[in-house]
Amino acid sequence: MSGPSVWALVTGTSAVDLRGVSRPLSLVLEGIVQTEVVQHCLVCGCTELEVVDKDNALNSCRSCKFVFDSPRPTVEELITFYSKFGQYDDWLEAGEARDRLWVTRVQKMLPTRRRGNLLDVGTGIGQFLHHAKPYFDDVYGTEVSSSAIEIARSRYGLDVFEGKLEDLQFKQKFDNITVFHVLEHVPDPRQLVDHCFELLNPAGMLYIAVPNELRSALRATKDRLGRLGIPRYRSTQRLGIPRIRLDGSMGEIHLSHFREESLQLLLQRAGFVVVEAGLDPYSVATGHRGLIDKSLLRVGNVVKRVTGVNIYDAIWMAAVKPVTS
Repeated sequence: MSGPSVWALVTGTSAVDLRGVSRPLSLVLEGIVQTEVVQHCLVCGCTELEVVDKDNALNSCRSCKFVFDSPRPTVEELITFYSKFGQYDDWLEAGEARDRLWVTRVQKMLPTRRRGNLLDVGTGIGQFLHHAKPYFDDVYGTEVSSSAIEIARSRYGLDVFEGKLEDLQFKQKFDNITVFHVLEHVPDPRQLVDHCFELLNPAGMLYIAVPNELRSALRATKDRLGRLGIPRYRSTQRLGIPRIRLDGSMGEIHLSHFREESLQLLLQRAGFVVVEAGLDPYSVATGHRGLIDKSLLRVGNVVKRVTGVNIYDAIWMAAVKPVTS
């Protein structure tokens, strides 16, 4: 679904960049630091927004409570960030652990997947498609990072399209679309989900995984420890989410911060019917940390079954496009 842009460049004679530095607007526009201001909710479209953490540039929709960064980097800044040489070295070094992660996600899809083809949005270096390939007739990926695409093509021989999903032209529809830990990175999650709906065949499946930054038990525990005065956990971050930095101190940039309710609302507004809401087994940690993460996942699954609340670090959601849509 197309529509007017939901962001605009910072206006005025100066702008505060995402490192907290005030610069003349002319320098911002020349590309030293390019930022955007979100003007309405990226889930429900409401224009009634409020600042919930000024120090870390976090805002919330007064209607659906969706939380997002504003101001934030422009698309061009993000593409440059994710295309840096060596950006995916950590993924390559953790190859075996990440292979296990992707195999787990493939297995999680199998009970509800549709026979036919698969499109993976934001496929990265292609590990997921490599493991999913035996279960689908054809697999395709999209990716904005040129360095990731080069790895996916050379390492796995995958068919990967370069660019944002909304800007690409496909000759066919898809039976399954996956969007794993991508939605939090894109400038307009509503546009992406709407486009997935259009690209799916009737009865097609959409699978999404995102961080559970606002409701995880781990974040809540760190907050409590900080309030108790333990130095390691002291923070000026009201929601536990840091200000975006493009100085290399962050490996990934999250523009959106979902709760299960806001993600479900996003899917329903696009026309999807949610068929599964659970926990995403995202961790690739090994050793002592890996055992802790597995234990947290088990506890999270129990809590989810008993209370219906996801207290784990990541959300998994599967939705179907109705046949009558």
